[in-house]
Formats: sequence, structure tokens, C-alpha cells
Amino acid sequence: ASGWLPMDNAAYFIYKLFAMQAGSIPYRDFEFAYGPAMLYVPVALRRLTGISVDAAYLTTLWIFALGGIFLLWWVVRQARTSRRHKIMAFLLLAAFPALNLEFGLSYTMTRYVCGFAALVAARIAVEKLSGRWLVVALCHLLLTAAVFSISPEMGLAFLAALAVYWLLEYHAGSKWLAYTALVHFVFLTGLAILFPRSALLAIRAFGGGTNNLPLFPSPYVLLYVGS
Repeated sequence: ASGWLPMDNAAYFIYKLFAMQAGSIPYRDFEFAYGPAMLYVPVALRRLTGISVDAAYLTTLWIFALGGIFLLWWVVRQARTSRRHKIMAFLLLAAFPALNLEFGLSYTMTRYVCGFAALVAARIAVEKLSGRWLVVALCHLLLTAAVFSISPEMGLAFLAALAVYWLLEYHAGSKWLAYTALVHFVFLTGLAILFPRSALLAIRAFGGGTNNLPLFPSPYVLLYVGS
């Protein structure tokens, strides 16, 4: 069997997956800089199919890479502009990840687009469920959990953007969103108490300047940093 693995940080993930296979738990027993979905998805694939750890990682990499590209197209389609501009924006942002699907799980389009997609989905929930503040709060909580499961730092950015969106809609006349925001943050406070503090170590390190340069000049990374 070939010992080949995708480029970039595959070894980082593979070692963590083998540690989980031996019974270790992420964040508690070993450091992990990303969201739990990046480990538990390949673990689930391995248990369901019986494939090797390497194959489970590679399959997850393809799912995140291709899924992220489709997610990007869905986000771009929501823009209020011409079809031509949408296609141009999509091709520009998707060019690099589409050409190299195996750059690394932490650099897939899914990680960088999930926050944008969740924000679009949050807006759709507000528009379709107008006035149903509790249902909207539950929808927004699920979106928050989904983004955090992929990347804690993206989750924090999504929360900031969501709060700004609530505020803008509140001032525009959607006063009922105040109840949505209250329910949302009450639940988040409870979850924050249970959330392992070690899961935030990477955010603290990145916030202090770790791995901040050089900036990888891919359009989708620049879009995230610029926003």
C-alpha cells in the first residue's frame, strides 16, 4: 500500500486521528487547533465503512473541499447582482481550491466560507420565519454550533456578524429580534460554561500573532481577512 498522504498539514490530522483511535479525546487529552468536525467526521467515516485512518482523512478532505466549493456557489447566488458578476466572483474565489483539492483540511473552502453561508442562512430564517422569535433563535443556535464545529475562530467572527445583523434589523423595525438575541445568548452562556477552555488556546495563540505571516494570497483567504 502507498504511504502517500496529501500535502500541507495531513500529518497533523493523521496523528490526532490515531490518538482518538487509541481512546484519546480532543482538547482534553491533546491539543487541536480547529473545530471538532475536522476530527469526528473522519472518525465517523472510519467506523461506518471500516476504511483506514489515512483513507478516512482523505475522504473527509474531498468532502470539505468539494462541499465548500458548492457552498461558495450557494452564497454567491444570494448576491443581488447580475448573473455575469456572480459567475465572475465565483470563478475568482474558487480558482485555487478547485485546482488543488488536497492542499489540507484546514485550508478547504468549507472552513473559510461556512461563516458567510451561515450568515446568509440566518437572514433567510429571519425573512421566512418573521416574528417567530423562538424558532429563529433555535435556527441561529444551530448555525452557530455548525460554524464552531468547523472552526472556533470562524464561529466567533460569525457571532460578531450575527449581532451586527440583529442590531441593523432591530433598528429597521424587527423589534422581535431582541427576544431572539436574548434566547440565543442565554443558551450560548450555558454552552460556554461547558465548552473546554483548551479548545480556545489556538484562538489565543493566533490572536497573539502566531502564524500571522506570511499571508497566503489566495482570493478566498483575502476575502475572509478583508471582511
